[in-house]
Amino acid sequence: MMVALPWVASAQKPNTKRDPKFKEDKSLEISKEEAIANAKKEQEKGAGTIKYEDFVGTQKKVQDLKLPILQQQESQLKRQLQIMRATDKRRVEYLFRLADIFVQYEQIYKFRFGESVEAMGNSKTAADKARFEKEKNNNMRLQKKYLEDALKELNNITTTKAFADWARMDEVLFKLGDIARELGYQDIMQEKFRKLLREYPQSNFVPNVHLAFAEFYFKQGRNGLKLATDYYMKVVNNPKSKGTNIYFYARRMLGWCYFNLQDFPKAQSEFLFVAQNSKQETLKKQTRREVVMAYSMKGNREQAFNFFTHQLGAEYARDLYLMLANEYFTQGNMANMIWVYEDLIKRFPQDAARCDWLQQIYQGYKLDNIMDKMEDSLKKIVVTMNDLKKQFGDKKMETTVCVDFAKRNLYDQAKRSYIKYDKAKGKASEDTEKLLNYSAALYREFLEYFPTDDDAYDMRYDYAQLRSDMAYNLQKLSKNEQDIREGFRIAAREYSTLLKWEKLPKGMTQQMFEKNREDIGNNTVNLYFEVLGVDFEKENKNRDQKQADYLKRRNCLAAKQKTEAAGKKFTQKCPEFQKNMPIPPDLKDVIDVFNLYVKYVKSGKNLAVIKYNRAMIYYMYRNFGEAIPLFADTIRTTHTTDPQMALESALYLMIAYDAEDRFEDMVEMITELLKPVYNPMFNLNAASKQFRVRLEAKKLENMEMEVAKRGEEGRYREAGDMLTQMAREFKSDANKVIQYYTSASVAFEKAGMVGLAIGSLKELQSIYGSGATKDRPQVVNSYIRLGQLFEQIAMFDAAAASYENFFSRYPKDPDAVRAARRAVQLTWWSGDLKGAEKKAQDFIEKLYRMGAAQFKGDVSYLFFMLHQFHEDRKTKSGQSAGIGMTQHFLAKYIEIMGKNRVDDLMIRVLSKQGKILWDQSCPVPTRYGICMSIVYVEKKSKTDKWKVATVRFEKRDRGKVRAAVEKFEAAIKVYNTWKGTQTIHGSLDGADKNLRINEALDAIALAKFHLAEASYEEVISMELPELTMKTKKDQEKSMKDIMKWIETQSKLIEKNKKLYEEAAALQLGKKVNSWYIPAAGRFGAIYKNYVTKLKNMRFGKEIEDNIELKLEIQDMFGKSYEKMEEFAKAGFEACVKNAQKSGRYDEWFEFCENELAEIRRSVSPVSDEVWAAPDFKDTKISRSTVVPVPIR
Repeated sequence: MMVALPWVASAQKPNTKRDPKFKEDKSLEISKEEAIANAKKEQEKGAGTIKYEDFVGTQKKVQDLKLPILQQQESQLKRQLQIMRATDKRRVEYLFRLADIFVQYEQIYKFRFGESVEAMGNSKTAADKARFEKEKNNNMRLQKKYLEDALKELNNITTTKAFADWARMDEVLFKLGDIARELGYQDIMQEKFRKLLREYPQSNFVPNVHLAFAEFYFKQGRNGLKLATDYYMKVVNNPKSKGTNIYFYARRMLGWCYFNLQDFPKAQSEFLFVAQNSKQETLKKQTRREVVMAYSMKGNREQAFNFFTHQLGAEYARDLYLMLANEYFTQGNMANMIWVYEDLIKRFPQDAARCDWLQQIYQGYKLDNIMDKMEDSLKKIVVTMNDLKKQFGDKKMETTVCVDFAKRNLYDQAKRSYIKYDKAKGKASEDTEKLLNYSAALYREFLEYFPTDDDAYDMRYDYAQLRSDMAYNLQKLSKNEQDIREGFRIAAREYSTLLKWEKLPKGMTQQMFEKNREDIGNNTVNLYFEVLGVDFEKENKNRDQKQADYLKRRNCLAAKQKTEAAGKKFTQKCPEFQKNMPIPPDLKDVIDVFNLYVKYVKSGKNLAVIKYNRAMIYYMYRNFGEAIPLFADTIRTTHTTDPQMALESALYLMIAYDAEDRFEDMVEMITELLKPVYNPMFNLNAASKQFRVRLEAKKLENMEMEVAKRGEEGRYREAGDMLTQMAREFKSDANKVIQYYTSASVAFEKAGMVGLAIGSLKELQSIYGSGATKDRPQVVNSYIRLGQLFEQIAMFDAAAASYENFFSRYPKDPDAVRAARRAVQLTWWSGDLKGAEKKAQDFIEKLYRMGAAQFKGDVSYLFFMLHQFHEDRKTKSGQSAGIGMTQHFLAKYIEIMGKNRVDDLMIRVLSKQGKILWDQSCPVPTRYGICMSIVYVEKKSKTDKWKVATVRFEKRDRGKVRAAVEKFEAAIKVYNTWKGTQTIHGSLDGADKNLRINEALDAIALAKFHLAEASYEEVISMELPELTMKTKKDQEKSMKDIMKWIETQSKLIEKNKKLYEEAAALQLGKKVNSWYIPAAGRFGAIYKNYVTKLKNMRFGKEIEDNIELKLEIQDMFGKSYEKMEEFAKAGFEACVKNAQKSGRYDEWFEFCENELAEIRRSVSPVSDEVWAAPDFKDTKISRSTVVPVPIR
């Protein structure tokens, strides 16, 4: 039974209830009065100021004056004044200069005062501000001080009768009055200026005095304007001022007097005269602004641009025209201001400032509240904004300012119009409809030009709701179905854009953003329902047939897998279907919206139905890759709220998995569905319960196939993981579970994950290691396998414990003894000697109890191992530390285990005992196997002394030598009875048997070698008698002794030669035994010793003095030992060759090579020229203790 698709019935009008409030930009809602006041402030800031001081010679910037120079001049003048007589007429000149220096000081400190004030304004810390405040006050104090000093000196000039007729007295009076004016001493100013006018009417300073009086009265305000006008006229009319700076300054100030008296034409005339004729550029610039100011009061706006062009110059016309617009703005005359800006745009259509002009136009209309004109000008600003981007680029200041203004005002107007519409939309009227369309147009403009703005999300949300209202209004008013659907489509697309929105909007919390998404998602879906009106029932008619076809294909594929897994050929052809069929465009649009809804809306009333229906669209058109995750998500979100829908989704999901051959994914999904949380969907009815059973069987079948696939592909870790999962989940079949655990350990081992392999076996043992399953083959084998895995990671203690556990659990198993021996050996290797001894003894007792005769070989071998634990123990100084325990266990072996007649072990025991006794018989460490020591004998001459190394043969303990020989002979005796059969009792396998045979043969080689050694030292220690010919009797006796020595040496050499040859002849398979090289060396040494002693025969003095006789005797003996020298060489060569072949560069190699070098040094270089120092160590453990690892 299929679930009905209810989404068509869920279409409803979107929720458009949204709070239209927004944070108003107060700067955009300024009153007209405030705007005019602000404009006047800005105008005052931008206006330059021309002061009286600029025209009386006082300079504002004197930073270029050098204070040290002035101070030097001051000092010189004061020194001159001190030495002059009071009546000296030159004194007045020095006083005048000194006063002038004080005035210059005042100018310096005046400039510094300005610097201090500026520094205070820029100070970032209170400490800096306090420091500059102090500097400012000091500069102000010094200003006043130096002005008063100048005033004092100049006053001295005017009050001294001797200077009354000085030619520059008029200048002194002017400066006195001017300084008094600066200091605020009005009486002194009046007195000095009037005295100058009275006594010096023809002075060049008269115009300056009139100008000073004019400034004085002008500053008194309206009450002083008449007197100020008269004095400015005196300056203008004075012939001496014509063309000077003070003349033009006085004309300009005369214009200000007329302006303040509201005689604007006269004021404009005076300003214009100065602007046209002044030679000072600063003054001309200032008066051009004042011309505009006066023109704005009475001039014709339409003639203004031409007037400025012709009267003041075309280059100034644009800027002066802008000043005029600003003057109109400050006067509140918005109409004239707008007219001027519009005229400017016509005259300069590409001007960079045209956007600013449009802003002023918009501001003018806004302040006069002319709404339609506001909208018009706002649109023009937006168009101009784009033109500026093309003209100048995005980063140009003119562009950025224009963009900012357009954005702020579009946003403001759109929001305000939306609020008006929101209040009026409850009343259906033509005005409301117009307001709706007008609001939507403003929003569209904003979103078109500012799509990524911080407010774009909020604006688009409003716009989407406005478009939705427009669509529903059109649905009521129109019958054109296409127009209505297009209206809904536009609104749905706007909501879709919002649904895709990922960036968190500015000022919005994540929680609110998610809440909006849910509303947006619901609105989007509902609007698309209106657009498409798709009837799913028409598409679902063939669903049942499609289901049957997919099930048939799935079953066919399952049958194919089973048949091929059994090694048979599958002949049936499974059905195939076209996948990923094209989805119709209308349904694609629906899917896109559904995808957005599912992605962004975490919960909502439409969520479950949308997910299911979206999955069904993909399923119907065989887009299984898209349908599968949607069905799975539907199951997870509806198994409790709508279990029927979840069950149907599960059915389709399994079919889709089969269609895609995604068995691994199917297994994972079935595993999830079998959890208790999904029980509600399987408890609907009997069919749903049966479906759950089918899912379980399907999972196991797919997992087994997946394991095989992973193994074939070498993905052993993944195969092991899956096998472990199967073993844990399926407990109904113990044999299968044991097999899963065992296979998992093998897979993990192949993957190099030994720890996981160990874990699998331990888990198997913990579950099936007791009860009815403990003796199942794979459970038994797991203990051996566990030991082997522990050995791989060098955990010998754990491996030994595992083997011991195996022996304890399965003592009658064929591998039990092998496991026991391996446990003992690993315990020993781990350094636990006591533990190894105890384990060995415990196993011996257990094997005895199990059957002494049956296990005599195993028991003997375990007992034999006891001495090995101590054999190679050393002290820190390198001395043997375990020799006592070694002898003890060797003796105990003979005592206790001798009756078992395990001959190979007995041979080894006896040989080892003999070797220990032999080594103990020598009181000093042997050198090249010989009991000798190097003794340094002191030699000296008349001038020097030195030491000579000599060999001293040490006497062996004959008792220990005899005891050692007895042991060696006993070993050989046992060997002679054993060598025919070479029976090995207690061998684990063929390899173990061969190993023990070789060890026994090696022990016999040791015994025979040392039997030869017993007489070798006798051979080399026997000294050749001295040959003397003092008398015939002495000659006969010495010859007799020499011949006896030769006879004895020959017998001993033959005896030793035989023993050494026998020792060397014992083959260990294809390899020589470890005593071959020493035996070959000794073979060469016995012959070389014979030859050397004959060569170095001692002669009596009578022969030594007869060189010819000595040489004759040496030649005679030389013939007898020439062949023996060849034997010696052959022995040493065999020794060196086999040592090189086996890499055994120990003392025997060194011995052989040195001896060979003495025989044929030209052919064979000494060893230290070729080989490194001997470092070979006989690794006895590797030969005597290696026990094969049990292999199952």
